[in-house]
Amino acid sequence: AAGNFRPSLLLEDSDLTLGLARAGYRTRFVTDAIAFTSVPETLSGYWRQHVRWSRGFQQVAGLQGGAVWRDARLPLGLRLELLAFALGYADRLALMAAAALTALDIMWPGSANFPLWLWLISFGVPFIQIVAALRLAPRKSPARMYPYLAIVPFFFALDLAMAAWSMAQTALRRPAKWTATERPLVREA
Repeated sequence: AAGNFRPSLLLEDSDLTLGLARAGYRTRFVTDAIAFTSVPETLSGYWRQHVRWSRGFQQVAGLQGGAVWRDARLPLGLRLELLAFALGYADRLALMAAAALTALDIMWPGSANFPLWLWLISFGVPFIQIVAALRLAPRKSPARMYPYLAIVPFFFALDLAMAAWSMAQTALRRPAKWTATERPLVREA
């Protein structure tokens, strides 16, 4: 049966998505759906939100990852897609391992030969995605946003640190706590 979610989960929507898929329902992202969201206005708010998301993906992967993989009713491609979705921030582990291998290769040349092209793909693809989004944006002057590309490496490093922190918290079995997204202050005129 599909439905319900565990109240202790940090990402109930992801848990429900996997549950619905395993029950035979198809879910999809609707591009013209209207969603009212707000983003954190401070780095600490950003950190808390992404740690919650990372830990939530870890919970969902731990609770449903094995069942999704073993569910022979689902085509292999869908199982792989759902597992990639459930693992969420786990790709950051690969980047951290790559960083460690690169550091080893710098300290002891030839010890951990990590290909440069893989770094270019890992860091270049997000830039290409952002530039493409800016070019496709309905705004009249997306070019004014290009200078913000300079801070993307900072947020990439912050994202890696956040993923490492959240995975360490999970490994140490620290309690996972749901925190609301920091909302902007609304001032009366």
